[in-house]
Amino acid sequence: MHPSISEVIARCDREQKLTLGEIDALAASMNLTREQFYEAVLLAVAASFHRGALAFDTADAVANEFWGLSEFSLSGRAREVFLAFDEGEYHHSRDPVGSDPVQLYTRPQIAAILRGESVV
Repeated sequence: MHPSISEVIARCDREQKLTLGEIDALAASMNLTREQFYEAVLLAVAASFHRGALAFDTADAVANEFWGLSEFSLSGRAREVFLAFDEGEYHHSRDPVGSDPVQLYTRPQIAAILRGESVV
């Protein structure tokens, strides 16, 4: 994983807010636009979560941070990753009693995104 992506994950895990200036500098260090950086980070987070290397809470924190930084306008696969983690944050009214929304929604959606399938 690129050091800039690792830095973002660590900062979000410690609940340290990022600025757009920092995001732009990190994106530039990887020769990416801000939007490309959002996607690269969120796909790396999704892959790490899928492998079991990243806890849901940490992955969700990164997704939420980027949702806010994007002024609630992530697009493409970055948006799909955000929405997959968002679905795991709460119990849906149709969920069976005692079920885990991360298992019901987030894990299958992340797996599909990583296979290149659209889930939105």
